This record gives sequence, structure tokens and C-alpha cells, in this order.
Amino acid sequence: MPQVNIQTQNQTQVQNLTPLQVLQVRLLELPIQELQQRVENELLENEALVASENEDENDTELRDGEENENWGRDASEGVLSDPEDDGYDMNAIEHNGSSGIAVEDYNVGGHTSFREELLSQAGECDLTKRQRVLVEYLINSLDDDGFLRKETWKISDELLLNWNIDVSDTELIECLEVIQQFDPAGIGARNLQECLLLQLQRINPQSDALLQAKIDVIQQCFDEFKGNRWDKIAARLQLPQEEVSRIKKEIAKLNPRPGGGLDDTMGGVPTIIPDLVLNVEDDGTLDLQLNTGRIPELYVSRSYADAVDEYNRNRDNMSKQAKAEFAYTREKVEHAKGFINAVKQRNATILNTMNAILQIQHDYFVEGDESLLKPMLLKDVAALAKVDISTVSRVCNSKYIQTPYGIFALKHFFGNVLTQEDDEDGVSKREIKNALKKLIEEEDKNNPLPDVELTAKMNKLGYPVARRTVAKYREQLGFPVAKMRKQ
Repeated sequence: MPQVNIQTQNQTQVQNLTPLQVLQVRLLELPIQELQQRVENELLENEALVASENEDENDTELRDGEENENWGRDASEGVLSDPEDDGYDMNAIEHNGSSGIAVEDYNVGGHTSFREELLSQAGECDLTKRQRVLVEYLINSLDDDGFLRKETWKISDELLLNWNIDVSDTELIECLEVIQQFDPAGIGARNLQECLLLQLQRINPQSDALLQAKIDVIQQCFDEFKGNRWDKIAARLQLPQEEVSRIKKEIAKLNPRPGGGLDDTMGGVPTIIPDLVLNVEDDGTLDLQLNTGRIPELYVSRSYADAVDEYNRNRDNMSKQAKAEFAYTREKVEHAKGFINAVKQRNATILNTMNAILQIQHDYFVEGDESLLKPMLLKDVAALAKVDISTVSRVCNSKYIQTPYGIFALKHFFGNVLTQEDDEDGVSKREIKNALKKLIEEEDKNNPLPDVELTAKMNKLGYPVARRTVAKYREQLGFPVAKMRKQ
């Protein structure tokens, strides 16, 4: 019987993000400290993007509603909603709190930042003026984990285009090796393997009999190490099982994110800078402001914008060489416009999302009583703000708000729901703990309530919790068993 080939067609929907959407997502995830650094890096890398204090009054700001033809595809399909679709006016950014709240006012602990600490160490090195410039540029090119992810040839191009500094890869690597001697060990690595080796190289061989074996594991068996295939590592390096176990434990103590752990390494107090500030007026009105920190107004350079206009007017009469020369300028202007739009979109989305949280948790924000916090899910905020759930998640991740009652992570206002997410009558764990705390504080101190009676009283109050849950929450609240509470 002849074989018959049957072809079928399946229709699938694939969503491809535009460059602007990808940029919006990345900026939305950044708290104010990291956004400030991102803006500084963007100003260094793109000469078509300028800050207000750096250009004449003639410079061109990308006004609300102006879009670039290559960047302007609608971003409301799934990832980020357009501000207009949310009923949110982009002009509200300037009238609703972006007047510039000083970052220093909310710097808890007075701790120096990641790059400030490295720049301080660079200041103590004996460097030429040229080396100092290159070292500082490399420090500002590190990512948040303390790695240099960029290729040195790309950095060379940036320095030549933006600063007219002609530098070789060899010279850059020499400057990078200076940074790699800074604390904490592993800083300035170009990948995880180099990061771990830099840390191992700081260890005194006389104090670590297995040091060379650890180095061999990372140098010669890194793929097996990443795959946790220690049996293959033992066979390849001919190591006894006892040594392998010790090596595995010791390598696990190394820091894979030296930049992320810099605050702890330096013994500092973590810096918390609120992204939002809430004031409560005497009449209960909530005044929400966005903290823009030290981020300046951003503009498109007038000279670059004029060059693009000239190109658009005369491109039909230009030679191929002239068009190729203008292509670079046009690309820089497009990226500058896209970045300005993305920053404004980020600010509008954060304010829109936080306003939805304020609406749901209005009673709490007016009174400051945590018992008034309602069970709230990401989907509740997303529905009210008319954005995707993933957008709410990105807004609430790693961001803080200053209120009259203290500085809180945005996640704080969600709590942990005890029942299923689809249960609209779900009760938050925070509410249950507050009720349990009140019962214990008001009990007869001569005859404190055992967990069984506390459970019964909680059930009468409308909290259907089990005795083991009561016992667990009681311990978390710091209350001992009944006989230990007796006075």
C-alpha cells in the first residue's frame, strides 16, 4: 500500500514586540535609582539625546503625542497599554508630581551606591588622566550584577563616537583589570566563569589546600559545573568523592552577583528611595506624586534634529554616500525620541497603576490602620487600571512609596490571600494576624487563651482557620503558648 503524506495547516498567533515595547518593559521594571543610572548611560551613549541643562533653549523636546515612524507602533497589544487607552493624560506627568522630589530626602542610611563605591576605590589608584577616564567609563558600563556584559570593541566605538577617544581593546582590558582588583572580588568580570575565578585568585593558597582543585573545576570543567554534573568532574580531574563534596560546598560560597551583593559586602545600610510619595490632606484627599529624582528633562539635540530635517527635505537629490552618512544621525534621533517616549510611558503607567491601588485601598491610606487593608490581587489592580497583569507586576516589583505612615514596598499592600484567588471574599493573612493579635492582647492575662480557644473565637469572628494555623500565626507574631503568657 503506497504511503500517503498528509499535510496540515495550523494557525498560531505569535506576538513580536517592537523595539519601543521592549524598551518600555525594561524601563517599567526599573526603580528610580536604576532609572537614573539608565538615563545617565543613555545620555553618554547617544549624543542626539540631551538633558535640559546641557543644551540651549532652542533645543527640541519630544512633545507628547509626537511619534517616530519606526518606533511608534501601538504598544497596547498585551505588554503595555497606551496611556490614552487608560484614560490617562500624558500631560498629567508634569502636573501630578514630576516636579522633582530630591532623591536625598528619602535616602535611608546615607549609604553610597554601587558605582560610587567603585569610583571611590578608583580615586585611590595611581592612574593617568586618560586611564581614569577609561576606568570611570567602564565602571558606569557595568550592569547591576557588577559584570561588564558589553564587548570591548563596542565600548571602543562608543568612546570614539561620543567622546572622540580612540582606544584599543588592549588598553581597555588593562583598565578593566584595574577594576577587577577592587572589592568585592569578582567585580568587573565579563562572565560568570571569570567572576568565580577572580574570587578564587584572591584566596591565599597557604590557607586553602583545595584551591587549585577549585580553580581546575571552574577553568577546565565549567560546562559540567553549570550542569551540576559532579560525577563527570570527579572522573575528569581524578578527584576522590570526599574532595569533590568539599569543593562543591566551598564553590557554593562564592558570590555569583558581586555587584548585587556590594552593599552587604561593604557593610552598608541598604538605600531605599521611594518611587512615589503620598500625602494625605486634612479632608482625606490623597495627593500622589511621582519621584523623578535627579532625572533631568530630556530633549532631542537641535543640531541632530535639524540634520534629519535637512536629510528629509533633500534626500532625493543626495548621493548614496551622503545618504549613508545621514543614516547614522537619523538612527540616533529615532532612538532618542523612542527613549523619551518610553520614560514618559513608564511614569504614566506607574502613576496609573498606583492610583488604582489607592482606589482599592482608600480607607487604609486615609487612616493608616493595617486592619483596613483589603485582600487585593494583581488582577484586581490590572482590571481597574485597564492594563495587563504583567504590567502591574512590573510596576510593583522593587518599587516603594512614601506615605505618612512610613515607606513601604508596593507589594506590601497586596498581602497574602488565604483562600483561592478566584474567591472574591478571600481574607488576607495580614487581616487574620491582626485579628489574632488583638485577641491575645485583650485576653485575661491571668487566664490566657490556649490555641484551641483562640481558634474558636477566630471562627466566631468570621475567620475560618484551623488550630495549626492559629499556632503558626501566634508564633510568627511573637506570642508564646498560653502557659508562658500567664502573669
